[in-house]
Amino acid sequence: MASLRKETDRNRTGWRLQFRQSGKRRSLWLGEMSKRAASTIERHVEELVRASEANVQPDAEATKWASGVEQRIHANLVKWGLVEPGRLRHTG
Repeated sequence: MASLRKETDRNRTGWRLQFRQSGKRRSLWLGEMSKRAASTIERHVEELVRASEANVQPDAEATKWASGVEQRIHANLVKWGLVEPGRLRHTG
């Protein structure tokens, strides 16, 4: 289960998402955003972790979200093996 925490880190205030994946504690700085937006990210990351640990495909909504998330977050998801590299949809 993931947890969200509003904190100040290196003179910046924002949300930090923490979760466990295969027994390892992971931390992802989300930055300044609404609690609702941070909760949406938390839900999608939880689904990606669940699917990864069960060795099944994540639900379509989480997959779509991961393909459009900002590059910094996507890079961490790839590093942790939660998404495939190269599936980033550039927006803007």
